[in-house]
Amino acid sequence: MYPAEELKHLARRKLTISGRIGVHREECAGHLARLVRPLAWLDRARFRWHRVPPLAKVVAVPLFLLVKRALFPKARLFRPLLHWTPFILSQLRAGR
Repeated sequence: MYPAEELKHLARRKLTISGRIGVHREECAGHLARLVRPLAWLDRARFRWHRVPPLAKVVAVPLFLLVKRALFPKARLFRPLLHWTPFILSQLRAGR
């Protein structure tokens, strides 16, 4: 069917390609691990937030707003975040 030399060439090519695939898998795993870190942090923060008593949550929001205003008087990042908070919270609740 195939000459022996061509089969050897195909075997070498197969080893080369499988080696490249292994390298790409390692790179993808590294990228995925880097991508998942913030999600893991958010998951831990959400878990801790659920352990906080309800009264402390009610007090924490105005306190956070006062601290934010004292530290960042001109920051405009918070207003859009506050605007989208109900939507984000509803999506988080739906994800449970």
